[in-house]
Formats: sequence, structure tokens, C-alpha cells
Amino acid sequence: MYGIIRWAPICLERQKQLEESSHDRQDSESIGRLAEGLAHSFNNLLTVILGNASLALEGIAPDAPAYSMLEEVMRSGHRAALLIKQLLVYSGQGHFLLQPINISELMRDISVTLRSFVSRQIEMQFDLCFDLPPVRADSAYLEQLIVDLAINGAEAIGENKNGVLVITTAARNINDEYLATHQFAAGAVRPGRFVMLGVHDNGTGMDKEAQARVFEPLFRTESASRGLRMAAARGIVEGHHGAILVDSAPETGSTFWVLLPTAEVSPYLSQKAAS
Repeated sequence: MYGIIRWAPICLERQKQLEESSHDRQDSESIGRLAEGLAHSFNNLLTVILGNASLALEGIAPDAPAYSMLEEVMRSGHRAALLIKQLLVYSGQGHFLLQPINISELMRDISVTLRSFVSRQIEMQFDLCFDLPPVRADSAYLEQLIVDLAINGAEAIGENKNGVLVITTAARNINDEYLATHQFAAGAVRPGRFVMLGVHDNGTGMDKEAQARVFEPLFRTESASRGLRMAAARGIVEGHHGAILVDSAPETGSTFWVLLPTAEVSPYLSQKAAS
């Protein structure tokens, strides 16, 4: 009888944890289904908006007053398309078209587009290594990941503060010692060769609690409201069998490191070599 009484509180606590975990999963699944429905409905509307705006641009002269307005409609529409991708990734409906990609070359190609998402008050710096092994990735979703992390850093800096956003690429071997001394905020990897993408901002930084919750959907901080952006970023990384490290502290800024496995053996590369 004494043993039953002694273990009863522990059993009750374990039952409570299981119930909370079950409720969390149900909430996540419900949000996912809602996100999927909204994404498809929104995509139908967006197709009409962008289609008509594109036709209107073709029908007027570039110096017409309405031309710049329609260009803004197109830019906003493309940002909305990015949001739709975030919703689909979060709901588990995003589909990856994998191909060998050099992340530094992708960064170079999208640098102008990336600039449009970041305030002109923020200085953008690129420290890119072009001698990188390729990763097998979906270029569209990889571009979305970079944009999401850049916007996150820009929001941490703030609109009224001159700041610096630094994007870095590198390659390194990840061994057991590295895995033992680094705690991933999302995803998991095994020892091997990886390409690393770093996005650093000199913004407000995050305490340990915020770092633990930064990839939760709809998580908010005092400096930024992230919506599904960081949750989608996590989904993209994990969908590519990668992981994310977060290095941050209050008032010191934040660095997000994305680790993606290299495409050591790729049928696509073999076909190109044979042709």
C-alpha cells in the first residue's frame, strides 16, 4: 500500500504530461489543416490578382503613372506567394523538387531580390564561399528559407535602427565531438560533410526562453512578430535532412546556422558527367 501511495503522484504527473502532449499534437494538426485550407484558397485569389496585374503592365507604357503602382502590386503578390509556401510547408503539403545546388551561387542570384525584403537602413554583407560542395535541395524552398531568415534578422534589428545583416556560407566536417558540444534548435544530423548557411544580425538578441520557442508557430517577441515564418523555416530545413543552430543573447544579436548535408553521390551529377 505504501508503494502505491508513493508512486501515485508520479503516475498522475506522467498522465498529465501525456495529456498535455496529446493536446499539443491535436492543436498542431488543427492549425496545419487550417493553414492548408487557407493556402489553397489564397493561392486561387492570388493567381487572379497576379495574372491581371501582369496583363495590365503589358498594356501600358512604363512612364504611365499607374505603371509603378502595378509593379508594387506584383511585388506584394510575390511576397504573398512566399507566405503561401510557408503555409504549405507548415501544413506538411510542401513538395520538394531536389537537385544539386551551390548555395553561394543561389545567394548571388537572389541578392537583389533579398534586398527588397530588407529595410534600406540595414547594411547587408555577404561572406560567401563559392568553392562549396553541392547540396540536394529545392531551389525555391531554399530561397524561401534564406528570405525568411533575413526578414527575421531585419525585424530583430528594427525599422528605426541602423544595423548589419551578415550572410555567410561555408563547408565543414561535422564529427562526434561537434555534435556533443552543440545543441540544435531544430533538426538532427549525423557526422559527415555539411554546407553551413549563417544569417547574423546585430539586433536585440534573445534569451534562452525565446531561443527555445523561436520556431513555434505564431511565436512573438517584443521586437518581432514571426507568424509562421520561422516554423516554415524549420520545416524546410528538416525536410532537407538538416538542422539549425541558434547563437544569441539579449542585446548581442543573433546568428542562425543552417546545416545541410552535401550531395556526395548524385544521379543528376553522374548524368551530367557522362554527357
